[in-house]
Amino acid sequence: SNVILCVGMFVVGQALFETGMANKIGGLVTRFARTERTLIIAIMVIVGVMSGFLSNTGTAAVLIPVVCGIADESGYSRSRLLMPLVFAEMGLSTSFFMYAPVGVPMLLVGIIYFVFIGYRFLPDGKGAVGATVEKQKDFSDVPKWKQTVSLIVLILVILAMIFEKQIGVSIEISACIGAIILVLVGVLS
Repeated sequence: SNVILCVGMFVVGQALFETGMANKIGGLVTRFARTERTLIIAIMVIVGVMSGFLSNTGTAAVLIPVVCGIADESGYSRSRLLMPLVFAEMGLSTSFFMYAPVGVPMLLVGIIYFVFIGYRFLPDGKGAVGATVEKQKDFSDVPKWKQTVSLIVLILVILAMIFEKQIGVSIEISACIGAIILVLVGVLS
């Protein structure tokens, strides 16, 4: 189920990249978090909150394309922003805040650690495999409807994952439905 979830979310995430929506989201986030440290804090808080509602795999699958878009837009190394994403998930590993009394303090300690100490140990991305910085692509030729549909599908998939028990559709099926919708309406081939 985790493999199917990741495959579905990679398609949803690719739609965000192909339409330029990941970069728009990245631009929005970087307006509020102007330094790398504030981006790390923002990412860890978002991941910690989402991990309270989704599984760690679901949270990672949803946020990897968004964090990559933030990294591309801000000019910071993807690896330096993706590493805190993983550590923020460690605190809240089950859904609906079951372990919040332990998980929230662990998340806060993790954020404090990365702000003051762990920040120095993050990889710089130089010499790493796949760490090449891509040139900023121009998305002006992408129809607005494709950007809107990719964002709406992402939001609906996240909501479907959060309300998995209530709607009776597993998170991996929700991700695949989102991927299929994106292909059927022509956002992706």
